[in-house]
Amino acid sequence: MYTLLITPEQTRKILADIKQIYLLDMLNYNTQFAQKAITKMMRTQKIDDFDEFYRFVMVDESRIKEMFGYFFINVSWMFRDPEVFKMIREKVIPALDSYARIKIWCAGCATGEEAYSIAIILDELGLLERTTIYATDIDTQALHVARTRRYSATHMLACTQNYYLSGGVKPFKNYYKIHNNEVILNERLANNICFAEHNLITDSSFNEFQLILCRNMFIYFNDDLQKHALQTFDKSLENGGFFISGYHERIHRNDLKKSFKLYSKLHRIYRKSY
Repeated sequence: MYTLLITPEQTRKILADIKQIYLLDMLNYNTQFAQKAITKMMRTQKIDDFDEFYRFVMVDESRIKEMFGYFFINVSWMFRDPEVFKMIREKVIPALDSYARIKIWCAGCATGEEAYSIAIILDELGLLERTTIYATDIDTQALHVARTRRYSATHMLACTQNYYLSGGVKPFKNYYKIHNNEVILNERLANNICFAEHNLITDSSFNEFQLILCRNMFIYFNDDLQKHALQTFDKSLENGGFFISGYHERIHRNDLKKSFKLYSKLHRIYRKSY
């Protein structure tokens, strides 16, 4: 059995003190999830006493940022949940064809696979050149990986299967080259992607979009942060635009259901009311 080395009260204390002293706010993450993340760092540092760990972390802001790195689970695959991307290919993207300029936001993009998946679909539908994809995350290391366009060749095997299951019809190998057991995606896929740091906890809306994806993030947020994030997406989404959440996530908030109408329950796709 996995033993947590920090209590909920201790978790809230260290996060509250970090916010007060360093103005770094992670208080709105799910407490149980934060406990597990902090425990991982405690085990890595071979520290099993909270007071000792508190002194270790609080003395140096770089250690705090290292600790926050354990909060980010950058598990991402191209065309993850291919049936969702099939729906994006067949229904969502074609509905955006009437826009002279298409703007898409991939929030919590991790190491970039989702953004590149969207770029490939747009390319195959002839819409990539008039689209800008804003791919954002709080984790600067993950964003660095995304900008390099480099992934393990083994990782790409599963992505290839996902591509065809999502409705892809071209040879998937056309989109990358292999070098030293790494896959390097074509540079032209990145030409219309803007990777940038953005914190859903503290940062606000920065543009108006026709499609926003924030998949598998809400499970880590408490109710207040879920509400804040959804309000940000509401302000950022054009009327008639699409919002896509994670496969196992739902919008429960009654105060936002009037804005986000369910478009496909199975695929967790919503459309903003006109």
